[in-house]
Amino acid sequence: MSFRFTISEFYEELREQFKPEKTRILFVGESRPKNETFFYKNDSNLSRYMLEAFRLFRPSKFTPHNFLKQFKASDCYLIDLCTNPVNGLTKPERRRAHLQGESHLRESVLELRPEAVIVIIKCIIPSVDRALATAVSDSCPRYYLPFPAQGHQREYVNGLHKALKELNHAGII
Repeated sequence: MSFRFTISEFYEELREQFKPEKTRILFVGESRPKNETFFYKNDSNLSRYMLEAFRLFRPSKFTPHNFLKQFKASDCYLIDLCTNPVNGLTKPERRRAHLQGESHLRESVLELRPEAVIVIIKCIIPSVDRALATAVSDSCPRYYLPFPAQGHQREYVNGLHKALKELNHAGII
C-alpha cells in the first residue's frame, strides 16, 4: 500500500513537526514559496535571515544545525496567511488570496493563542490585522517587518532582533 501526499500536505506535515506545545511568538508569513524552498526545511532566505536575527539575540543558543529545534523550544511558530504559494500571481490575484486566507488565519490564531505576533511581510498587514482583530487582545504585541529580500535583509534582521529583545524584556521569550 502506498500513500500519496499532495505538496501542500507534505509542507504542512513538516510544519506540524515544529509546532511547539504552547506558541508564545507567532510569526505570520505570506505563503511558502513556489520554488520549493521552505522555512521548515531550513533552506530558504527567510530561515537564513531569521537565524541571523536569533543569533544576534542569543548567539550560543542558535546555530545553523539546531535552529529549527531551538525555534520550537523557544515556543516560536511560523504559519502562513495563504495555504498555496502566491509569488508569481498578479497583484489582484495575490490580494484575493490574502482575503481568502483571513478566516483560516483567524482560526489558527484562536487555536494557538500566541502572546505576540510578528508579521514577516508588510503587504499582508491589512489581512493579518483583520484576522487578529477578533482573535487576540489589543494588548498582544504586534511587530511588522519587511520580508528579508530585495535590499530589506538588514532592516528585517535588525527589526527582528529589536522585537526579540523587547519580547524578552516583557518575559515572552
